[in-house]
Amino acid sequence: MTKKTFAPFELKMTEQQAIDGLKSTYGDEFTAADVRAFATMNDIAYATVTKKIKKYRVAAGKWNLKVTQKSVENIEKSFKSPAAMPAVEKNLVPTKDDTFVKFGSFPDIKRIIGSKLFYPVFVTG
Repeated sequence: MTKKTFAPFELKMTEQQAIDGLKSTYGDEFTAADVRAFATMNDIAYATVTKKIKKYRVAAGKWNLKVTQKSVENIEKSFKSPAAMPAVEKNLVPTKDDTFVKFGSFPDIKRIIGSKLFYPVFVTG
């Protein structure tokens, strides 16, 4: 009896083979339809091919082989963020108005606000 050994899976195509095949067939730019056709021609799943070329993805369903991570990083470095402006502190609490006249149900309103509990109030006037 001979003992057979099996590989857990068969690697049908490497990343570089997928890139070279797509480039020779469709050029530097191709769409999802092109990738699907390429996957069918080579008897590989579409998801497998897209995983191998995901670093070249430029938009949904579009890939560009000229775009690389290195060029993207260079572009990101060239656009530096502007310096942060120091926060301006404003006091939004008005100063006391000496001419204020207590009106209507002022004591009730003051007591409601002082309790710091929610109580719906309708003020007229």
